[in-house]
Amino acid sequence: MHSKPLLTAALAILIVSIGQMSAEPVRRGYYRFPAVHGESIVFTAEGDLWSASIHGGAAQRLTTSPGMERFASISPDGKMVAFQANYEGPDEVYTMPTGGTW
Repeated sequence: MHSKPLLTAALAILIVSIGQMSAEPVRRGYYRFPAVHGESIVFTAEGDLWSASIHGGAAQRLTTSPGMERFASISPDGKMVAFQANYEGPDEVYTMPTGGTW
């Protein structure tokens, strides 16, 4: 089980890493609903799910839909992500591989 200080540190590293992904000025964002499993963190930003290493580096966008994805939860084996989204009306629960290939 991961401690809250580790989660806080990972999210802080992630925020800095996302700001350094491009040559553009640093964009401050609102990164929400983090889920940590092993060396990975999945979080919501810009209404989509993103994944990154807890050690920092570039984040990978996992979803790109007009709906809002949030509340990610990584399976115990680390292979799947469950999340809540509102694609066609009310919120429902969806799953996808952690690599983002649906």
